[in-house]
Amino acid sequence: MEIDLSKLQNDLYLKEVINNWYKNISSNKDSVVLDTLINIYKTILYIKKDEKLFNKFRIQFSSISKVVYNQIYTNVSLIRLYVVKIAYLMDYKDLIVDIMNYLKSENDIECLKEYLEFIKKYGYIGYIDEILNLLNKDKPFLVNIKVFEVVLYLALNYRNNSKYIDKAFEFLKSYYETNYPKWEHFFINFFEAFLDIIKYIDKNKEKFNAIFVFEYLNHFIYKALNFINSFISNIDDENKINIINLILLNLCFSLNIIKNIIGINKNLENYVADKLEDEKYFLKLNLLKITNDIYTNLSNNYALKYYFLANFVNNKEIFKGNLLNKKEEDSEILDSLLGKILQDFTKTENNRLKNVILDFIDEFDIVLNDNKLEAFTKELFLYDDNIILKMLNIIQKANYKIVINTLMKLLDSRNLEIVNKVKDIIKKE
Repeated sequence: MEIDLSKLQNDLYLKEVINNWYKNISSNKDSVVLDTLINIYKTILYIKKDEKLFNKFRIQFSSISKVVYNQIYTNVSLIRLYVVKIAYLMDYKDLIVDIMNYLKSENDIECLKEYLEFIKKYGYIGYIDEILNLLNKDKPFLVNIKVFEVVLYLALNYRNNSKYIDKAFEFLKSYYETNYPKWEHFFINFFEAFLDIIKYIDKNKEKFNAIFVFEYLNHFIYKALNFINSFISNIDDENKINIINLILLNLCFSLNIIKNIIGINKNLENYVADKLEDEKYFLKLNLLKITNDIYTNLSNNYALKYYFLANFVNNKEIFKGNLLNKKEEDSEILDSLLGKILQDFTKTENNRLKNVILDFIDEFDIVLNDNKLEAFTKELFLYDDNIILKMLNIIQKANYKIVINTLMKLLDSRNLEIVNKVKDIIKKE
């Protein structure tokens, strides 16, 4: 029966559709059952957009729900897959015991991922070690990623959650040290999945125990910092710079959450104050030093330097409060980093890198000292207008008076936007 979705508002038509589903599923023919389950799944996806219609559908669907969910007891993996998909949409939690039973022997990748997604939504902490035991380097890495995603999600409600962070990094380390095929893709997927978990924590902070969240993120920072130290000298391709960019995003997002929850939770503030200084790993995160070390190790690879700096510019709201803390000991590091960046700006013919260097300096409000400002503007007239405009944004934040003669020459520019920008700067005299 071809379903006319526009008619589902009609009670009689909806009842006819559901009766037809029941008849098809009861046929015990695998091909018919599968087609029917796919039909049900697509219909629910459509209906869920309309809350009133979905509530009506839920009542009618209850008459056949048992026979639908009983289809999970089959040897046909695709049938099990769609039963779980339907249960997920219909918030049918009771399927979890059956899913856990199938999880151990399932070989179909899509089924495994769907089972794990279901467990992530409805599972409880008692399943965590059982799920962790599914890890196996010989399994497709997307399955292992999903296992970690579920385990690390469930671990948020677990007091001793640091052991699951440890397990994740043990697994990452084994992939990396053995140069396992496609290990870079595993890392990228892992840190993307972990970033999603951190974003979920950020949106739902009030749902979690603040101490559990602190221990979870604080320990992640510890493990990630250790990993960076072993990884930093080996960043020689786009995949690896993508990995390091994701790690830095995860680190700073974690740090921002820790700062936020300590600031609003007195009990957590006292808990953290009582911890040994050596256990406050979040305080050891010096983003500026890490940034300088990575940039140095990228040597003359301008393409990777572009991707590295672009990550900061594109995610400035996450990095901004952590890059420049105005600590006295950081001034030397900033001077070193800025020297390398400005040297690259002068040397490179890669306009993408030039632009992102200017964006980086401007967006993070880095003020050039007099010597650097003079060197920065030495070849100002050689650049195109868009570059000059960006340079002017940086010049106006510094002691622009020492390059006033250079600025005055720009008043002869044919570009009115440049002329007006220079006039605005000079007006400050």
